[in-house]
This record gives sequence, structure tokens and C-alpha cells, in this order.
Amino acid sequence: MTDILNRDDIHSVVSKFYSKAMKDEIIGVYFTEIVPLDLTTHISKIVSFWEVMLFGTGDYRGNPMREHFPLNRALAMEQKHFDQWLKLWTETIDVLYEGKNAAEAKTRGMHIANLMAHKMAEATKRGGY
Repeated sequence: MTDILNRDDIHSVVSKFYSKAMKDEIIGVYFTEIVPLDLTTHISKIVSFWEVMLFGTGDYRGNPMREHFPLNRALAMEQKHFDQWLKLWTETIDVLYEGKNAAEAKTRGMHIANLMAHKMAEATKRGGY
């Protein structure tokens, strides 16, 4: 196996991840019912996000945290949702890649999941943002 080296590799991870996440019993509802995704647009945006995260390049513009608050208001996100997201994210990377960038993608995924879990729990306590 090789490492994640470029945008095409990130695209492979993100595409495979979403194919699993959308069918997942725990988190799939967020992608299929709460906000049905246009996968073509969404995957491109998420690939750009991870390109910035891993390589410092790319054209991602946005605020992932802000974009998730409406989802949380529609159906409160709990720790189990973030745990499942991270499990699927990590498993997807492990099947496809290994190396420094793959490890970094998993570490950053863990940090993102933890931060989002905390922020969404706080938002739920306050009645949303």
C-alpha cells in the first residue's frame, strides 16, 4: 500500500467513506434524510477540505462547524454519531492507504470528531446555534 499523496488519493478515501456512511445505520440518516446530499458537489467540497488539511493546498472555502449546526438542530448529534463517523473514516483509510499522510488524516479526523462532538453537545444544551 502507498500513502495518500494527492487530491486523487483523497478523492478515493472520501468517495469510499461516503459510500459506507450513507448506508450506515447510525449516521446514514444525516446524509440521506436530514440533508440529502448531492454527492458530486459534496465530495468535491470535502476533498478540497482534506487537501487543505493534509497538504495546505486546495480551494476549500467554508466553515465545517457552522454547516453542521443545522443538522444538529434537526436531529441532535450524539457522541455515538461522531464515534461511528471516526470508525468509518479510519477503516476507510486503513483499507486504502498507509504512511505519514494516512496517519495524519486519521489523527485530524479524530480531532475534528472530538471538537464537533463537543461543540454540538454544547449547542444542544443551549438549544442550538
